Amino acid sequence: MGNHLLLQGERTAPKAEEGSWWCQERPFGKFARVLSLPCEVNADRFDTRLENGILHITLPKSASSRAELVWAESD
Repeated sequence: MGNHLLLQGERTAPKAEEGSWWCQERPFGKFARVLSLPCEVNADRFDTRLENGILHITLPKSASSRAELVWAESD
């Protein structure tokens, strides 16, 4: 996965109710987005949830991207 995330899907238009539209500003159809991530992630351990129309994605950092703690002593 590296440091990019590809999101793709399709928004379907709701079934038309009685009446007509004068202006409709919500796009429908296929979409794709590529997001650059600030570091490499572990693609095997991702988690997603859809809540109130918002997609939440959790991507843990890969072992090579984690900070390493180094102790230094001074005289």
